[in-house]
Amino acid sequence: MSLLDEFNSSKNGLFSSKNRSFRYQYSDVDLSYVLENPEEYIIPACLPACQRFWDKNIETFMVSNYEDDHYYVLVKDLSEENMQIFHDLMAVDPRYFYDYFRNCYGVRTFGKSGKDRNILPILCSCFQLQDVREIRYQTSSEFLDSYQRHGGNYVIDPISFRFSQSINPDLAHVCFDDALEAEGKRSLYISEEDRVYQNAVFYEWHQRYVQNQKKSDHKVKEKILY
Repeated sequence: MSLLDEFNSSKNGLFSSKNRSFRYQYSDVDLSYVLENPEEYIIPACLPACQRFWDKNIETFMVSNYEDDHYYVLVKDLSEENMQIFHDLMAVDPRYFYDYFRNCYGVRTFGKSGKDRNILPILCSCFQLQDVREIRYQTSSEFLDSYQRHGGNYVIDPISFRFSQSINPDLAHVCFDDALEAEGKRSLYISEEDRVYQNAVFYEWHQRYVQNQKKSDHKVKEKILY
């Protein structure tokens, strides 16, 4: 069997980190899986801190484990406002830092005492609600293109040597509405924004952001009128 044949035969999830079952010992799991069962992936001491970030639509990237000598939570893809907050805090408090190796921001303690455990979620509470990351939704054209590639064979780019998936001939003429229906995502499509959300969680995160923006705009208008 060729390398390409092996890849095509294994494309249904053999390489997915979701299939591993050793608690807390995951090296790289997408947050969409983590949110389905946080207790499987995150030690209890870090869960409240992660929840503070999730409440602000901020995605956590990595957390400390039992073998670490301190607690930490790493986050990625911050809004400009939250990046500025991080930079301001980093200038005065070493518990806020930038991880140059992983290219993300982080919050940490310098120990694992009961006080450190209690202070970690407080350190994670000073950020602002932001919109979801762009990877959590697709435009209608992007969604249709990805749907039409379901079941398509993987091919190797002769220049980059990277795998890509070709259009499945059986789905080549499927329209966007039918693709939405087939994937069960009609309720996750916002036509005014041309966004199809990855799942209900990120759809709700975005709606939370939209409602917060409306409230903020209303308060501004009230102040002007007053």
